[in-house]
Amino acid sequence: MDYRKQLLIKEILGYNADLIFLQEVDEFFFNRDLKYVLGPAGYEGCFALKGSTVKEGVACFYSNDRFKLLHSESIILGEVIQNNHCLNEIWEVISKKEALKLRVIDRHTTLQILTLESLDKSDELLVVANTHLYFHPDADHVRLIQAGISIKYITDYIDKLKKETRRNVSLIFCGDFNSVPECGIYKLMTTGLVPDDYIDWKSNKEEAVEGLSLNQPWRMASACGTPQYTNFIQAFSGCLDYIFYQTDRLAVTQVVPFPTEEELRQHTALPSVVFPSDHIASIADLRWTS
Repeated sequence: MDYRKQLLIKEILGYNADLIFLQEVDEFFFNRDLKYVLGPAGYEGCFALKGSTVKEGVACFYSNDRFKLLHSESIILGEVIQNNHCLNEIWEVISKKEALKLRVIDRHTTLQILTLESLDKSDELLVVANTHLYFHPDADHVRLIQAGISIKYITDYIDKLKKETRRNVSLIFCGDFNSVPECGIYKLMTTGLVPDDYIDWKSNKEEAVEGLSLNQPWRMASACGTPQYTNFIQAFSGCLDYIFYQTDRLAVTQVVPFPTEEELRQHTALPSVVFPSDHIASIADLRWTS
């Protein structure tokens, strides 16, 4: 890690980003390294643990020159599903099947949400959400449920924010979704609907989800599209990471190109002496459309 963290910090600083979203962040690394390097570079950071027993989580840094933090919070998806009224429809379905219910509520998956005020455009608020969904190969249904919980919670959060502030609000939702573009999460985020007969619901026979469709009201797209690889290890390679943005409020102006497969295979797989993470950074420039 002493070698890798030097490359990680150099790479992160090199993007000169206004917003930085990180997953699988070690708590010690956040507090002892990232804060002390990014702080003097003009960033403030927020960290959200994956439950009380895990020393790892997600982190967001924002530029002090571009944004002011108005509010931050984080939730554990397996906990909030049991007691939040906006999630009743999902809870009623999954609670009918004990194996499914236990699989969902036993996960420590975290959703981090920040409300940022633009210092360039005082009438603009930006809600940014960051997560790292469950990884297991037989759990497309769990990940889709987690995405459904997340987007419904975010929607309820923004509805309340709009009523309280009466200001323009734009949404960016990003992270490691552990889900390839052919799966239901990408369909939910980009088309707004996953029907109750979608194949993801049957990814585990004993926990098959019945009678649940998901929808969300936002016009969303992936800022970096669907590159061939965002994760490249010996056992798996594919696109798992996305920056979903609200297309009627934001537009992409440019995207940093992804490395070629030849570059990724130069040292067998990731991480390597060149690439400090097993994931490739997704980097995009966004602007407000109004």
